[in-house]
Amino acid sequence: NEMPGPGEPPDWWTDQPMAGRSFVCRDYTQMKADRLRALGWPAASLTVILCWVEPPPPPGGGYHAVLGVEDGAGTWILDSRWDVPYPMAAPPLAYTWDRRQIPGTIEYEDIGA
Repeated sequence: NEMPGPGEPPDWWTDQPMAGRSFVCRDYTQMKADRLRALGWPAASLTVILCWVEPPPPPGGGYHAVLGVEDGAGTWILDSRWDVPYPMAAPPLAYTWDRRQIPGTIEYEDIGA
């Protein structure tokens, strides 16, 4: 699980590595979304997806953020823990999907089982 460093606020997000700060999954997700928007991807096709990492709860694994990218054929995941994008329907790691950002908002919807 990627957590903020000691003394960092629990909800610190950045889109660029900064000296003296952790660069964790949520930051990677923001950076990738910013880069894709700069390349012309519509914001509505990019969404933050939250999941539990192995082992899933209970008693609990870590919580993790990835970027979901809609391409018309499905959702692809860009993940700081994996080198290449993969389809959300077939994650290479034992993730339990939990919530997904509603495109264009800061709200989330449940997608867990």
